Amino acid sequence: MSSADVRAAVTDFLQSPALPGLSQWFKSPPWFVDGDTWNLADQLGSGSVGMVHLTEKSESRITMPAMQPLQPGAPIGQKAVRYKVGLVVLYQYLLPSSTLTPVPSDDYVGQLDETLDAIEDRLRSDPNLGNADVVFQAGQDQNDITIHRDLPRRTTAKVLAWTVVEFALTEIINA
Repeated sequence: MSSADVRAAVTDFLQSPALPGLSQWFKSPPWFVDGDTWNLADQLGSGSVGMVHLTEKSESRITMPAMQPLQPGAPIGQKAVRYKVGLVVLYQYLLPSSTLTPVPSDDYVGQLDETLDAIEDRLRSDPNLGNADVVFQAGQDQNDITIHRDLPRRTTAKVLAWTVVEFALTEIINA
């Protein structure tokens, strides 16, 4: 397997079915996200995009290797390849333009919480992320799923909140 296989397995698992408030998953942090991608107009003024970021990769031997030189057909050992995966969630909330219907100033956080809860639920739903050929297990370590939230920032028209959902993923390879 490769990092590309792991990245594809994570992205495919998260994309379908769609998660509430999240309009698109990217397989890696893109260099540009068009403003229309958030789909704020159709989602009542709030929305997110997500991206898969592989932050670390390491491997450890889990079985004894075959003796050298390898004989044709001789079994080889196995290694556990561990990835730290960061799901970066970029969230935007349009500030209400009308003062006729007052909105609490912390109202923005409801959709973000719903989206993050849905990501956690999806990760909990299948430790193989729908692809046992690539993913031995994901989100099954101590501190299974960790969420890092930045403080929200307000611009003239929006509240922005960037969040990272982090978990470990293990694949088993012959090596």
